[in-house]
Amino acid sequence: MNPAIVVWLILLWAALWGDASAGALLGGALLAVLIVWLTRAPRPTHHVDLGRVAVLVARFCLDLCVSTIQVAKAVLRRRIDVRPGVIDVDLHVHDPLVAAVVANGITLTPGTLTVELDIEQWCIAVHVLELDDPDAVVAGIRELEVRAARALRPEGTS
Repeated sequence: MNPAIVVWLILLWAALWGDASAGALLGGALLAVLIVWLTRAPRPTHHVDLGRVAVLVARFCLDLCVSTIQVAKAVLRRRIDVRPGVIDVDLHVHDPLVAAVVANGITLTPGTLTVELDIEQWCIAVHVLELDDPDAVVAGIRELEVRAARALRPEGTS
């Protein structure tokens, strides 16, 4: 428990109430301890490599721009000619946090949507707007998975 935060919350409580009596300070102290205890951060389970997180985010932004242009082209054609489909991709990294990052990255990218994430089978079902080349879709998801795994390593691994 961080004593500086507790003291700050007690002072904030007294300032908000406009009362620095012993009762107000005691009530503020009890509330501050309760707030700090309820909002305590869980023990970190992963080492976050900020350089690799920057690479992950930069590449995601690039993929986002490319896919936005591709979806816009598909929508603005006179005749909408898309070949949607669902593809199952086996995840190689068996880590729930990495799987969640991959699933969210897919869903946030225009033209793709995570339909299901099965962490018992380590498989992700992805709906794709243009499923012309399933191997390319799988390769893109694998690249995202590798970048996420490098950025978020479980504690105790190198």
